[in-house]
Formats: sequence, structure tokens, C-alpha cells
Amino acid sequence: MNERQMNLIQLLLHQNQTGPELAKKLTASKRTILRDIHALNDELILIAQITAVQDGYSLSISNEERFNQIFKTTATDAELILFELATRDFVTLDDLSDILFLSKPMLTEKITLLKQNYTKRLKIISKKNYGHFLDEPKSRKVILLANLILQKPAFFLAKLGLAPTLLEQLTENIRSARDAFSYEHAHSAQIASLCVSIYALQYDIRLTDTKINDCLRQSDMSFSDDIGSMIRTFLAEQNQIIDSITTGKILDLLQMTYDEHQAPVYDMELAVSLANHLKRSIAYPIILADKKLHNIANIKALYPLAFDLSIHFIGLVNQTFDVLIYDIDLVGLYFSCAMDRVKTAPIELVLFSNQYAVASINKQTIERAIPEVNVTLAMNAAELQNSLQNQAVKLILNNHDGPLPIVSITSYTIRQIMTEMDLRFIRDLLEKIDIERHLEDYFPQTLTAQFKNEEHATWHAVIQDLTTSFVEKGIISASEQEKIVSRESEGNNLVINHLAVPHCTTNRGTPFIGIFVHLEHPVQIEGETVQNVLLSCINPNVRNELKIFSYLYYTLNKIDSSVILSWQTHAEFMASLKQKD
Repeated sequence: MNERQMNLIQLLLHQNQTGPELAKKLTASKRTILRDIHALNDELILIAQITAVQDGYSLSISNEERFNQIFKTTATDAELILFELATRDFVTLDDLSDILFLSKPMLTEKITLLKQNYTKRLKIISKKNYGHFLDEPKSRKVILLANLILQKPAFFLAKLGLAPTLLEQLTENIRSARDAFSYEHAHSAQIASLCVSIYALQYDIRLTDTKINDCLRQSDMSFSDDIGSMIRTFLAEQNQIIDSITTGKILDLLQMTYDEHQAPVYDMELAVSLANHLKRSIAYPIILADKKLHNIANIKALYPLAFDLSIHFIGLVNQTFDVLIYDIDLVGLYFSCAMDRVKTAPIELVLFSNQYAVASINKQTIERAIPEVNVTLAMNAAELQNSLQNQAVKLILNNHDGPLPIVSITSYTIRQIMTEMDLRFIRDLLEKIDIERHLEDYFPQTLTAQFKNEEHATWHAVIQDLTTSFVEKGIISASEQEKIVSRESEGNNLVINHLAVPHCTTNRGTPFIGIFVHLEHPVQIEGETVQNVLLSCINPNVRNELKIFSYLYYTLNKIDSSVILSWQTHAEFMASLKQKD
């Protein structure tokens, strides 16, 4: 099994992929990908199988144990290079050529790619007539090697000349002697990988310890140096950083994040969750470029502001505590949950009925299932009119035996006791009502633009030039441009079905504005072709404006991608949004 085939398996482990997607990500032809799939199916017979499905290719595993044995006893070229960099002061192309059986030009290409992939994680330095090395402190090398050992124990333990079962045995012994390690924010297998890594790389001793040595010897590890004291010193240094992470300091950073974005999305629960998450991330950092276990593109599209906040927050954390936290997606999920908890004015509904008992049951059911709503009962036409005059009613629920009086408010009819289907429909309806009522206000035709971008221009160049032209025309402010360009340069760009949605928070009076722009030439944004842009400025203090992203996500994903790529005018964009299911 070659490296490309291993990477193909890794891609399919996380989600289904089409043939063109696999070819692009693996820089191979579609024919080569098909040959790889056939070869893998032959090699993995009775263990796993790759099959063609509606949305591309899918990997199904029938023998999980055998599958894991295969992939935990084989390393990619990138992992082997990282192992050599972690365990040596420097490594030459000759060294790597002997280990990987690859030519020097190919190795040079692989190291260049490795540097690109790890540019924000590791300082990989290349010096002519010297070789390649990690310009990192010993503690970072320890963590990197521990990551490799934990990910593929049998393979890397063998590389270190250790028994393939050592990590499993040591993990069990650590579970029985957790108090000896005083390291509560990492689990036993993570601590075991750190112990093996320190055993292999050595570490300066500042604190002495004997209990850890006893645990290591019980795992059949033989050593002459005081490995236990090395481990105690390393863990104590990490604990010192962990102890500096307090809920109070996290609240201060959340306040700074709020001041920057004017987004009231934090509470004590978020501060406590983030503090605990950061402690776990510092106790056992994951330096290896993450292979995402789940596709959360849908959550990012529903809560783009949450992930913008997470990027800013992590920047403050790295600066304040002098640490490197990488898992921005997980932090973004914490912010997404917090946004759902933020208390805002309830959405007013009126339930029109002539049966008080049934109406009361339905009122309780709705308010329990949809906490952000307040349901008022109207038992006759006069009470209904009074509610409409005195409240900003969004929806009338007709639970009456007779006809509903003529009103201008959207209504939905419920027969007797409401069902789960009724509740789902009401949720969807509430999200759409205000947005569809104000589509022309949110996406004004007067601001639409045709932008002449250079052919083959990068997305960074396009968004810089586009926002500059909008500042010059007075459409957006200089500070809004700065936020948009800065956010787009961070990566993880928001693209919904080939429509780019660069965005920022704003203090302008208009609660939301989305400017439709057609580009003369298509651009690539993280591998996706885009020829239309919806540049958006959001007031995060207005509840419904954040729901617009949810509306856009579900509406745009119902439209065929070829239609979105064919849009040239604002009218075509609006017609697609207004098209009924």
C-alpha cells in the first residue's frame, strides 16, 4: 500500500468523496484513483471495501480490529520524516533517502509540502550543507514524538527498539497509579506516550521522583538514567502553564473578544468550558496536522460568527499564555453552543383556539420544545385582535374549530393536540418569516456590483481589491474592510455551495446587509470554484440577523450548484432564493 492509497483511505474515513475530489486532493488523475480503489479493495478483502454511492465513494469497514492493525503498523512518508526530525538533531536528504527509499528531488518536494502543512505548528528549518532540523525546544519534540507514538504505537515503538505492546502495558499501570503523576488533565494513554517519548529523547532534570520509575519498571522498561525525574520535571512544567489558566482570565479574554466584535455571546458556562478545554489542550497538545473526525462545514455555515470569535479568542490565548492552541474548530463549537444560550427577547406567537384545555396543552408543548418563544392564548376574535395590536406577533397558530379572521400575519393551522411534525414546521417557519419578508432590505439591488477581477487572481487579492473599491464608494467603512480582509486571510472561509460569503460584525444602524457581487473570472477558495460573492456585514446584537446564515445555508444547498455558478445578476440570485420547494 503506497502513501497515496493510505491518504485515500484517510479521506474516506471521515466522509464520502467524489472521484474528482479525490483526484484533486491527492494530485492524481481520476484513472489513477480508480486503479487505487481497485487495488485497495483487493488488498483489504474481508476487512474493508470502497464502494460507489450516490455522493461519490464510501468506505465500509467489516473487520475493525484487522483494519486498525494494518493502519497502525504503517506510517506515511510525512510521519516518518517528522519522526526523524523529532529524534535527531538534524537529518540529511541522504539519511531520508536510505529510510524512505525515495529520490532526493522527491524528498525535497515532500519536505517543502511538510513545511507548508506545518507552517503554524512547527519550525522546520533547512540549511544548505547541513540538513533539516526542528528549531523547537526539547519539550515540543517530546510532544511531537508522543503524538506519533500514540497514533501508531506498534510502528513507532518498533522504530525506537521497544516492544510493540509497551504502550498498552504502561497505560494500564498508569491507570493504577495516577496519583504518582499528578497530571489530571490528560488521560492515561496520553501520559504513557509522553513517558515513552521522554525515555527516548531524555529531558533535563529539575525535580526528583521515584514513584514514576517504579511504574515504568513494572511495565518492563529497563533504564539506567533517572527517567522518572525527567518525566516529573516535564509534567510539572506543563502543570505550571495549566495552573495559569483560570476562569477569571478567560472571562477577561472573552470580554476583549466581545469588545472587538460587539457580539454578546459569552456566559460563565462558556468561560468554564473553555478553561477546561484549554487545560486539556496544554496537558497534551496535538501537534500532528489534524485529520478531522467530523465534517462540521454545516455548523460553520450556521454559526459563522462563532468561528470568527474562536479565531480571535485563540489568538488572544496564544499571546496571553505563550502557548500554541490549534483546534479552533472545537473552540468554535463551544462558541456556537453559547450563542444558542444567549438570552434575547422572546418571539411572540398567538395561539387562536376555542378549546382552552387543548390550547393550554399546545402552549406548554410549544414553549417547552422551542424555549425562545412566548405563546399567548386568544380564545376569541377580540382577544386575537388585541394581541396583534399590543405585541410584535410573528406567527398565529390557528387551533380553532372555525375559520381564522382575516389578518396580515402568517398563520399555521393545528388540528387538536399538536404533533412533532407541527413543532418542526413551526421552527422552520419562524426562521423564514422575517427573513423572507425583508429579503430586498437584506440584499439590496442598489448595492449589487459586477467586479472585474484579474484572471487567475488569488482570493486574497480579489477580496482586497473588491473591499477597497467598496470603501472608495462609501458602501463599507475602512474598519469593516479591515475585519473582512483579516478574517478571509485566516482560512476556513465561508463558502456555501459555491457562493463566497465574506463577512464581518458591524455597529452600523442597518442590522444586516448582504451585497451581491458577480466576479468576471472564477476564483478558487480552499478548492471550491466561486464566481459570486455575498459580502455581508452583521449586527450581532440583533437576533434574526444571525439566523440569516442558517436561512442561506439551507436555501442555497437546495439549489443545484450549476445554477449558482451560472448567476450573473442580482435578479437571478433573488429569484433562486424566492423559489419555493
